[in-house]
Amino acid sequence: MTASEPTASKPVGRHRWRPRLAARILLRTVPVIFLIVLLTQGGLRWRDYQDQVRQLETRTEMIAELTAEALARPLWMLDRSIYAAQVKALEQDPAFLLGRILDASGREVLAIGAPPQQRALTISRDIISPQGEVIGSLELTMSREELRRAFNREILLTGLAFVILLAGFTLSVHYAVRDLVIRPLEQMLQAMAGVERKNWLHLGWERSDELGRAGRAFDKMVEGLRSGDEAKRLLAALEQTQKALVEKNQEIEAAHQQLTENLAYASRIQMALMPSAEDMERHFAEAALLWRPLQAVGGDHCWLLEQDGRYILFMADCTGHGVPGAFMTLIAAAALDEAVRQTEEMRPSALLHAVDRLVRQHLSKGANAGADDGLDAACCIYDPDHRQLHYAGANIPLLVQHGGQVEMIRATRGSLGYQSLLPPAAIRDHTIPVLEGMCFYLFTDGVPEQVGGPGVRPRLFGRQRLRAFLQEQRHRPLKDQAQALEAALADWRGEQAQRDDYAFLAFRAY
Repeated sequence: MTASEPTASKPVGRHRWRPRLAARILLRTVPVIFLIVLLTQGGLRWRDYQDQVRQLETRTEMIAELTAEALARPLWMLDRSIYAAQVKALEQDPAFLLGRILDASGREVLAIGAPPQQRALTISRDIISPQGEVIGSLELTMSREELRRAFNREILLTGLAFVILLAGFTLSVHYAVRDLVIRPLEQMLQAMAGVERKNWLHLGWERSDELGRAGRAFDKMVEGLRSGDEAKRLLAALEQTQKALVEKNQEIEAAHQQLTENLAYASRIQMALMPSAEDMERHFAEAALLWRPLQAVGGDHCWLLEQDGRYILFMADCTGHGVPGAFMTLIAAAALDEAVRQTEEMRPSALLHAVDRLVRQHLSKGANAGADDGLDAACCIYDPDHRQLHYAGANIPLLVQHGGQVEMIRATRGSLGYQSLLPPAAIRDHTIPVLEGMCFYLFTDGVPEQVGGPGVRPRLFGRQRLRAFLQEQRHRPLKDQAQALEAALADWRGEQAQRDDYAFLAFRAY
């Protein structure tokens, strides 16, 4: 049974369709479509015309350049038969209008063609003698009339195509609105008028859209009114509500399942953007990366880049966690990539300042204007040829383990990218000679700010406790150290939940 065929104890009569709603819909949609197509197609045609004009200019300049070079010796030797033939040959070009040769004083020596009476392009080139002296000039005039006519033809064809498209769209919307919306509404209004006269009519629609649901609700209302049984009507309404709740619960479960799958896939993508174990082991003697977002994805991230034989390690702790934090890491990644390409002096502080500037630019555009987001970051550049590690940080320090001690190189105070904060002052660069057995550690603030510990009052894990832990673990491989740190943080939290993303990177140079 179709949506437009009501079933009832008494049928709904035919009606006369009045296109008021269809006209209103067309008046709201057609002008918008007309304006969009007009602007886009007109812009495209104008851009094509400008491209053709530029191509004509380029071709004319090239022809003038080559012809001027070819005319140098004949003109210098005053051999008119040769240079006249060379200029005459230019008439083969369909756009050619006029070619003139002027001597060094500007007097016309030769003119072939007619002065332009239409849109034209004139290019002049000096004629240089074999001895390097300017002995004259060549003026070449080409017509742009054919380009203008081609542009007008394209505009006309585009207009005709648009008129046909607009007519087809208008007709399709007209008949679709009439068949799918207006006729069913007229049937429902006629049935309502019958109910007022105690003429119990049913629509019997089977369509699954909003009008179908409204039609079924109308049929239930008619049935309740006809039976006069208030309890039965309430029970039917309760059953309908229960069914809607079950369906809604199923929709919520399906949406939750889809969201979980999407987050899992996003997590795999974010992990793929981090340096893999193979990449780390290819550039360093030993390395380990511990990345634990609060949710499936997070705002802490790490990158490994190679530039001119040097290895760039970049760690960032972006605003927020979960999906917002993950999107901030994409902005940070784009800024880092652009900073590496733009920065001439490859210093960690220069990269951090460039990332700060680029993130501020990204977050001040469009809908992001006024957003107060940013990141803490640290950058290490390892130069294997000179066995030096260059470090700079904005709120992310560097730990150095050598000779049984773990020392901390403090970062510059300040964050990057925040609209409410001034750019950080001069970020200090540190150069560390890389000695045998020396290990380096980078970590976001999620590591020392793990909350837990013995006793009733929770407290932070802290940087000093982290240094002491790494000093105890210094004889173990870095991967074992990372696993042990994860276990120690979980033991420290105890019953407390993890409150933030955290990332931990350890590496040892060859």
